Parts: sequence; C-alpha cells; structure tokens
Amino acid sequence: DSVIAPNKVWLPCAIVTGPLGSGKTTLLKHILRSKRNLNIKLVVHDWAPDNVDAQLLEPSADRNLACGHTVDAVSGGCPCCSKDVLANFKSAVARHIQEIDGTITAGIVDYMIIETSGVTDPVALVKL
Repeated sequence: DSVIAPNKVWLPCAIVTGPLGSGKTTLLKHILRSKRNLNIKLVVHDWAPDNVDAQLLEPSADRNLACGHTVDAVSGGCPCCSKDVLANFKSAVARHIQEIDGTITAGIVDYMIIETSGVTDPVALVKL
C-alpha cells in the first residue's frame, strides 16, 4: 500500500515536450511500434486547429503502431494561455482517467503519454 494515497491505483504518465521539430511525434511513433503489448492512451496537443500529430498517431495511420492505443487531440491554442484550451486539455486527460477507473488493475490501460505543442509550457500542465 502507498503511504501517500492508500488504496489508490496509479497510472504511469509521461509528458513529451520540446521545441517545434525536435522529434516528439517521432519518439511517440517509436514507442508505439516498440511496445505493441501495451495499451497506451495518448493526449496530443497542437496549437493549430488541425492536429496533424494526432492524425499521424492514430491507429489507422500506421498498421505497425501498437494495437489498442487511443489518441485524444487537443487543438486550437495553448493550454497555458487559454482557459478554453486548458479546459479541453483537462477534459481529455480526465476522459482517460475515467475510462481506466476500475480497469487499470486488469491491465487494460498501461500508460498515458501527453505530447505538448512545441510552444507549450509543460510546467503548467504538470500542475494539473
């Protein structure tokens, strides 16, 4: 049992961040190709209205990506600066958490990865 929160199930989560063109989406594709045995939930943020990174990470975009992973796109601004985008971002993360509530112990969800836009301040997202 955890001393911090007894009787809680923890979901491993990583935030992938970096400047534009630094290889964030390439890294996620590599993870999804390498960890085909894991069910990974992705939350992908893009400043632009058309979230190209999320489209590239969809299971239908590449048959070599992990089976069973899902992508939730958050677009149209910065979650650090826009209350609407921050609310959408929180909702996307909460949807995954609610989805896994009670099922994580069965191994249905193994990991959550959040990819930020190259202009997003990741510190603000950690505070969520």
